[in-house]
Parts: sequence; C-alpha cells; structure tokens
Amino acid sequence: MFAHFFLLEESLRLSHAYTLVIVTAIVAVLTALVLSRVSLSWRNAIRLQLYSHHHSPVINTLSKESIRSVLINHCPSLLGPSANFSPTPWLFRPSTRLLATSQRSISLSMRGKCPSNYGGQIALDFTPPNRFTSKNDPTPVLVVLHGLTGGSHESYVRSVLSPLTKDYGWRAVTTNFRGCAGSELTSQKLYNAGATEDIRLIVQYLTTILSPLTPLHAIGFSLGANVLAKYLGEEADRAVIRSAVVVEPWPRTSG
Repeated sequence: MFAHFFLLEESLRLSHAYTLVIVTAIVAVLTALVLSRVSLSWRNAIRLQLYSHHHSPVINTLSKESIRSVLINHCPSLLGPSANFSPTPWLFRPSTRLLATSQRSISLSMRGKCPSNYGGQIALDFTPPNRFTSKNDPTPVLVVLHGLTGGSHESYVRSVLSPLTKDYGWRAVTTNFRGCAGSELTSQKLYNAGATEDIRLIVQYLTTILSPLTPLHAIGFSLGANVLAKYLGEEADRAVIRSAVVVEPWPRTSG
C-alpha cells in the first residue's frame, strides 16, 4: 500500500510539472505575440518614406504619369499618408517570413532545352499540365527570369508560381540562365545582366511550341529583372510579351 501511495504521489508530481511546463510555454508564446504586435504598432506609426531622383521616370502611357504618381494613386499602402506594413502576427520576424514562403511547393514536371544560335543551350523548366502542343489553348504562360546564380528552385520564384498556377490556372516557364539550376554549361558563353540574346531566343522558341492563342507574360527578379527590362526596351513595339513585372532591389543609375 505504501508503494501505491508513493507511485500516486510521484504521478501527481509529474502531472503538475507537465502542466507547469505547458502553461509556461503558452504564456511565453502569448507574451511574444503581444510584444510583437506592440512593436509593429510602434513601427507602423512611423511614416514610410520613398526617396527618388528629382526627375521621376515617366511611364510610356497616354497620361504620361510618373512612377511616383502611379504608386500614390494605385498603391496607397506603399507610398503616402496611408503607407503601412502589417505582417502576419506569428511571422513577426523577417527570418520566419522567409521560412514560411520557402515552404510553398510546386511541381516542375518537365525540363526542356532551348538550343542557342550562340553555342550551348538554355534549360527551361515547365509547370504542369504539359499541354503545350495544343493549338487552341489560350491559357496564359508566365516567363520567369531568376536572379544571380538562381533558378527554378528558388523560394522567391516558387512563391510567385504556386498561387499563379494553382489558384489561377496559369502555366509558367522558368528560364534557367546558362549553368544555373543544375544545367550543364556546354559552351564558353556565360550570362550577365546586360545580355538579352538568350531571352530573345527563348521567347522566339516559345512562340513556335505554344498555341498562337497563348498570351505571354514575364517577370524578372534582380539580375533577371535587368535582363527583362533591357530586352523589352530593345524590342519596343516588336515585343510579343503582353505584360511584364520587374522586381529589382538595386537601383541602377547611369551618369
């Protein structure tokens, strides 16, 4: 009987210890969330400032709006009195937000190779379904240009492609620059931020394997953004890409 009493007392002691640990953990998490919200509220009280060159670039449209005017009128959360940034409460640290976006998964089921007139080849990663041979398919296709030493495996690429393909039914083609994303470097020609020969060749190649009804759109990140912007400027009215997004973290100025 004494042994039973001892075991009961020991079980109660362990139960209280476990309860204390759980309660302490819950209190710690709640405290961290409250402190993060207080910190974010304090940060949001500071107005976001966007500094730009005195002569703001003008968008080539009928209204001749500057980029600053477009941001103020159409993206008030980025610029102006309503500018703010409120991340998800439980992702209050930049590192946690980075980890969360890296968990997005998307299947890149087919790798193709685009032969180059300048020697070598460029690896292309396609998202499913693989119905690129249909001549009556109007599904939009996004052409992706990654950043320096990147590829289709990058989290910033997949975080864009995941909702676009799963929720909106688009398809995508990621252009892996020469020697990137595990592709074999078969020539002495490399890539750089000013070389547009490969993207021009890839767009021409896609127009031959896709339906004439398929609209092409494009997005470029970092180095790929510079390549895309330069290509569109060179092509001007000849460009077959319907729309483009340039994600460029580094301001590039000349003169």
